Amino acid sequence: MVIEVIRCLTDNLCYLVGDGKTDARVLVDASEAGPIVKALGTHTLSAVLLTHHHHDHIGGLTKLPTAPLYCSERDSERVPTAGGGPIRIFDDGTTVSWRDLTGFDQPIDVTALHIPGHTEGQIAFLIEDHSTGEQHVFVGDTLFTLGCGRCLEGTPQQLFQSVAKLKRLPGETRIHFGHEYSDRNFAFLKKHEAQLDADGISNTWKSFECPQSGQIRKAPRLDEELQLNPFLQFTDVATFTRWRRLRDLG
Repeated sequence: MVIEVIRCLTDNLCYLVGDGKTDARVLVDASEAGPIVKALGTHTLSAVLLTHHHHDHIGGLTKLPTAPLYCSERDSERVPTAGGGPIRIFDDGTTVSWRDLTGFDQPIDVTALHIPGHTEGQIAFLIEDHSTGEQHVFVGDTLFTLGCGRCLEGTPQQLFQSVAKLKRLPGETRIHFGHEYSDRNFAFLKKHEAQLDADGISNTWKSFECPQSGQIRKAPRLDEELQLNPFLQFTDVATFTRWRRLRDLG
């Protein structure tokens, strides 16, 4: 697979996914049209996968080339189309082939994982290339480097369960986040270092090196992020909720 990261707005990350053999491209999220259309170039936009309905993830949809938009049922009634194309609902656990998405036969599948908490309709997309064994998961705003998303529609318990669902993926799965928040999440952990130590959380995060200014962290493996991210290490809802609310305060 070929995955191109597209920086949008201030710190949003969108993604163009290709099979490496055809000109078909599948887009994950659509923050703004300009950078996406530029990155698309002469390639064909075959489908758009939408993680959730927030404006900073859908703002460019109406100005994109026409393509089917895949999203959750909850979001299907509150998002625009992708350039006037159809909207198709992705149920939890639904898997579609690369042929379904692009019209080309390639050994690639896409599976929808409903992960509510940040929003009610949040979806992660697990993309697997069976010819190479690669697995990539696009998590929207549910997880970030060293952190997790806010509970804006769902509950901390829902978010905790969604994070647990992602933790069950194979350790070699690469995680692609909806924002580059490395600096601010590291600063938060540093600020509360003593409390993390008191809670018995691994101090591995202290060795994390933030990307240089203007750079994006390379998508980590899940097993790497499990060692670094305290929000993946909390084992009970109460602790997770306490730290999520503390993070809300900055």
